[in-house]
Amino acid sequence: MSMISLPTAKEFLQITHLKEDTVLQIMIDACEEWVAKQCGILLHASTIPSRSDYCDGGYKYLRTPYHPITALTKIYDRTDEADLESDDYCWDEWKAWYEDGAFFDAGDKRFYVTYKAGYTYATCPAGLKMIILNLIHRQYNKRGGVTMDSVLGASQNWEALLSSDEWNTLRGYSYNLGIS
Repeated sequence: MSMISLPTAKEFLQITHLKEDTVLQIMIDACEEWVAKQCGILLHASTIPSRSDYCDGGYKYLRTPYHPITALTKIYDRTDEADLESDDYCWDEWKAWYEDGAFFDAGDKRFYVTYKAGYTYATCPAGLKMIILNLIHRQYNKRGGVTMDSVLGASQNWEALLSSDEWNTLRGYSYNLGIS
């Protein structure tokens, strides 16, 4: 994925030595993977590949499994065996809909949608990169089983992710209903 490079993470963590680079790269990859999974987004190093997924009909919107949608090439109705006219529907980063507000015909996996989705390093919002850096920081500080640090009367609980600023900020980038 590589939204966060190893040198960037090391600078953020104020690490100047090389002996933890392999472990730190694993932490970077794991944090990026976790964020992508929680938000229902894709993260790409550079170019966004085209993909095709099945979507259920019977609703006002067709919702693809991955986001944000950056291009929608085709919607194919598997029951009617025909492409929908691109002038008939609209789309944004989360869904597609008929311009006239009609519902898509019902059917499980009725529509086969060809689209591009995700962020590249260049298009990834700075706030999302910051969340990933903060999660790497959290992982780095709790390695070896450390769950809390205290300095001069202030303490940091590394386990309380669900009530953290990172979790609350992550909600703004999430399509998954479990977060938003």
